[in-house]
Amino acid sequence: MSEEKTEKANSTQEDKRVAVRKVNKRVPSSYANVFQTRTIDNMICVSYGVSYPENIASETCVTVDLERRIIMSPEAARRLAQALNRLLAVKKEGGEAH
Repeated sequence: MSEEKTEKANSTQEDKRVAVRKVNKRVPSSYANVFQTRTIDNMICVSYGVSYPENIASETCVTVDLERRIIMSPEAARRLAQALNRLLAVKKEGGEAH
């Protein structure tokens, strides 16, 4: 009888939907035109920042200022890649990406 109760409890939890409320009032915005990606201990690391050409005419030396780093699980990186691909596809078709 305890097994039946456990099965019912599990099926109820699986059917339950959770709403997600996103609060982004404190999220700073920053511009980036250079990225570095690598793996660290089974995590995906994306560092990003801005590059500044020392001499715009010849561009023989470029200074790169990596300002921020995001470290995430491989699954989160896959979701990020999928979301970016969707946005780029919409943008390519001339639509407004949200």
